Amino acid sequence: MSSTHPAHEAGRRSREAVTARNKQAWLAVFADDAVVEDPIGPSAFDPEGKGHRGRAAISAFWDKATEPTTRIEFFFRDTYQCGQGSGVVD
Repeated sequence: MSSTHPAHEAGRRSREAVTARNKQAWLAVFADDAVVEDPIGPSAFDPEGKGHRGRAAISAFWDKATEPTTRIEFFFRDTYQCGQGSGVVD
Protein backbone atom coordinates (compact mmCIF):
# COMPACT_ATOMS: atom_id res chain seq x y z
CA MET A 1 0.00 0.00 0.00
CA SER A 2 1.32 3.44 -0.93
CA SER A 3 1.82 6.06 1.77
CA THR A 4 1.34 8.87 -0.75
CA HIS A 5 -1.78 10.96 -0.05
CA PRO A 6 -4.37 10.51 -2.85
CA ALA A 7 -4.60 14.29 -3.40
CA HIS A 8 -0.81 14.50 -3.73
CA GLU A 9 -0.83 11.64 -6.25
CA ALA A 10 -3.64 13.28 -8.26
CA GLY A 11 -1.69 16.55 -8.30
CA ARG A 12 1.41 14.76 -9.56
CA ARG A 13 -0.57 13.04 -12.33
CA SER A 14 -2.19 16.35 -13.26
CA ARG A 15 1.15 18.15 -13.56
CA GLU A 16 2.65 15.31 -15.61
CA ALA A 17 -0.28 15.40 -18.04
CA VAL A 18 -0.09 19.19 -18.41
CA THR A 19 3.67 19.09 -18.96
CA ALA A 20 3.16 16.36 -21.60
CA ARG A 21 0.28 18.41 -23.10
CA ASN A 22 -1.97 15.35 -22.82
CA LYS A 23 -5.51 16.65 -22.34
CA GLN A 24 -7.14 13.21 -22.09
CA ALA A 25 -4.70 12.06 -19.38
CA TRP A 26 -5.31 15.33 -17.52
CA LEU A 27 -9.09 14.97 -17.68
CA ALA A 28 -8.78 11.36 -16.45
CA VAL A 29 -7.37 12.69 -13.15
CA PHE A 30 -10.74 14.25 -12.25
CA ALA A 31 -13.98 12.72 -11.00
CA ASP A 32 -17.12 13.54 -12.98
CA ASP A 33 -18.17 16.09 -10.34
CA ALA A 34 -14.71 17.60 -9.74
CA VAL A 35 -14.11 21.33 -9.36
CA VAL A 36 -10.93 23.00 -10.63
CA GLU A 37 -10.08 26.33 -9.01
CA ASP A 38 -6.95 27.59 -10.77
CA PRO A 39 -6.23 30.12 -9.53
CA ILE A 40 -8.48 30.20 -6.47
CA GLY A 41 -10.83 33.17 -6.67
CA PRO A 42 -11.78 35.42 -9.57
CA SER A 43 -9.50 35.37 -12.62
CA ALA A 44 -9.57 35.94 -16.36
CA PHE A 45 -10.53 32.26 -16.72
CA ASP A 46 -13.20 32.37 -13.97
CA PRO A 47 -14.47 35.94 -13.42
CA GLU A 48 -16.94 34.89 -10.70
CA GLY A 49 -14.33 32.78 -8.86
CA LYS A 50 -16.63 29.76 -8.55
CA GLY A 51 -14.32 27.24 -10.20
CA HIS A 52 -14.84 25.00 -13.20
CA ARG A 53 -17.38 22.30 -12.22
CA GLY A 54 -17.63 18.96 -14.01
CA ARG A 55 -15.62 17.48 -16.85
CA ALA A 56 -17.13 19.65 -19.59
CA ALA A 57 -16.18 22.84 -17.73
CA ILE A 58 -12.77 21.44 -16.82
CA SER A 59 -12.19 20.52 -20.47
CA ALA A 60 -13.16 24.06 -21.52
CA PHE A 61 -10.71 25.42 -18.93
CA TRP A 62 -7.92 23.38 -20.57
CA ASP A 63 -8.89 24.81 -23.95
CA LYS A 64 -8.63 28.38 -22.61
CA ALA A 65 -5.69 28.10 -20.22
CA THR A 66 -3.44 25.29 -21.45
CA GLU A 67 -4.05 24.70 -25.14
CA PRO A 68 -2.81 28.18 -26.25
CA THR A 69 0.53 27.70 -24.48
CA THR A 70 3.65 26.17 -25.98
CA ARG A 71 5.12 24.92 -22.70
CA ILE A 72 4.21 24.78 -19.02
CA GLU A 73 6.63 23.88 -16.22
CA PHE A 74 5.92 23.53 -12.51
CA PHE A 75 8.29 24.50 -9.69
CA PHE A 76 6.98 24.10 -6.13
CA ARG A 77 8.64 24.59 -2.79
CA ASP A 78 6.01 22.57 -0.89
CA THR A 79 2.72 20.76 -1.38
CA TYR A 80 0.02 20.41 1.25
CA GLN A 81 -2.89 18.00 1.43
CA CYS A 82 -6.09 18.50 3.40
CA GLY A 83 -9.02 16.14 3.08
CA GLN A 84 -9.51 15.51 -0.61
CA GLY A 85 -7.67 18.66 -1.71
CA SER A 86 -4.10 19.62 -2.41
CA GLY A 87 -2.35 22.97 -2.54
CA VAL A 88 1.12 24.10 -3.55
CA VAL A 89 3.49 26.86 -2.50
CA ASP A 90 5.95 28.34 -4.95
